[in-house]
Amino acid sequence: FFEKGGKAPPILSMLLFSINSIAGAIGAPIWASLAKRAQPRHLLAAGMLLQVPFLTYMLCVHRPNLSLAITLVFFQGLASSGSLIFICFNFMMSIKADVSHAAYRMGILEMTRQAVTWFITAYIFMASPSTKEGTAGEPLPPAVYWLLLPATAVVVLATMVPGVLFCMAPGPYREDGLPSWEFKNFWKKGSFVILSISDILGSLVVFPSTCYIQWWLANGWDDMSLAFLSVVFAFALAGVTVLWAKALGSAMMHGFALLMGVTLLLPPATILRAIVQMEVSTFTFLGRSNVAVIICCLSLIYEGVRMSSAWAVKVRVLNSRWRLLSYGTVAISLQGFASFLSPFLCEYLARRHATTFISANQKELADATLVTMVPLSLVQFAMQIVAAPWIRHDLGIASSHSLYRDSRDFFRCRHWTLKRSAWRRLPPQMAIFCGVALGALALSVQSHLMERPIPFAPVRLCSGGFQRSACEHLADETDPRAADIFGVRGKGSYGLNRFGHSTSGKFNCQVRMTKLEGDTFVFWPKGRCQVWRCHNGIDGRRGKPSTDGREVWSQHCNVSGQNHIMAHLFEW
Repeated sequence: FFEKGGKAPPILSMLLFSINSIAGAIGAPIWASLAKRAQPRHLLAAGMLLQVPFLTYMLCVHRPNLSLAITLVFFQGLASSGSLIFICFNFMMSIKADVSHAAYRMGILEMTRQAVTWFITAYIFMASPSTKEGTAGEPLPPAVYWLLLPATAVVVLATMVPGVLFCMAPGPYREDGLPSWEFKNFWKKGSFVILSISDILGSLVVFPSTCYIQWWLANGWDDMSLAFLSVVFAFALAGVTVLWAKALGSAMMHGFALLMGVTLLLPPATILRAIVQMEVSTFTFLGRSNVAVIICCLSLIYEGVRMSSAWAVKVRVLNSRWRLLSYGTVAISLQGFASFLSPFLCEYLARRHATTFISANQKELADATLVTMVPLSLVQFAMQIVAAPWIRHDLGIASSHSLYRDSRDFFRCRHWTLKRSAWRRLPPQMAIFCGVALGALALSVQSHLMERPIPFAPVRLCSGGFQRSACEHLADETDPRAADIFGVRGKGSYGLNRFGHSTSGKFNCQVRMTKLEGDTFVFWPKGRCQVWRCHNGIDGRRGKPSTDGREVWSQHCNVSGQNHIMAHLFEW
């Protein structure tokens, strides 16, 4: 819609992303400051109801331009930057009682937010309003408004109803308020500080981590396929939400091992997504990758699990909704500034490696994502692990050293004695040993596979015929139907394709040859395929030249003497 303003869609996306991020960084302290003066119910109601004017105003725009887009995104970012208010007042009096409730609620909040987002995304893909072309006098045709109207109506209704109900909230929602910006214990919460620094580092690559839909479209997925995928993924995410929240809440009743392990040892899922996209991307289109998209969806679930665990730890470490509001506001504001820099920093790093995000080519997008996300995400993961020495103390758990003081004998065998303390240390030691062993095994397998030559058995066009008496006949099939679909399960048709060429039929004939374990096939453009197996090779020079248009292809023929320069160059 805004291309007439002189900005291509990728550049516009980067610009609006930065505007929304800086609005969130500015708005978070404003909302927290208002918590000292206004009643919580009024803040929660305002946070919901202020969304309505921006949602409805978009339906009243007839001549959009760049300045209008920036203004709308900025003020909408300011209005929605009070999300931490909802998290803090979600706990009220229960934050000190049981961390399992915090874990359960954070899991539900984080994953449900993503599920709802994917349902809306599915509708946008299905309606595809951006495909409706306007005119010079009417850039936004009426069809766009009618497509956006249902989604806008649902979102406005889901926003207004809670907003009105918040105004009637009872008890603490009328009386409580932020006492003060209390930062005297800020640096004493070491794990919170380090995890916040890790999140700030992750915010530097948050822009490329949101470009996966752009890569899906470049990979060949159309709007309807992505709409169906979004619906399936939203339901899957809803199911995973319930299972993960219950598992996390149940595990917290017996200890913090699962929560600490997920928070500290799960690396950012953006690394997996970047590597998968790089592995399947090509400059020329060779078909879309279903497996890559499935792995990308799994990485999004994985990231939701990781983020909900990290927030549950922060809630427990701060142990006060007022500290969560004041300390969390600082962290979220700094993350917003880092997100503001993310598009420009990542584009700069990508261009240092001869690639860019301003592209519709899947290979360029994948390379740009890889060179920017993986290094910074690894630094984020390293900082995340650094929080390990502080997290037990901040969660109020006995130190690991106190658990290993028992010097009584656990097992005695002649001159060898196993102490109880050593027995308790055995699980982490075994985990380290198994990790090293698996790494060594993976390295040896990788070295073995790299030393093995890649099987190379090309099927070449023979210049002459071949001696049938020296070969074993395996099949003779005629199927003149159009070969618009490649061979499935080792068999397909051999006629001309929709472009009037016989290349697809030849390919299906070669697939049939491979299925029957042959090494030679004879192909007629009219739809006939013969498969042969020549154990001792063929001598094309002694064969009779064809007069009916047949072509002989074999693994025993070579292109020597045929003056195929490119074939020689490729084999060399």
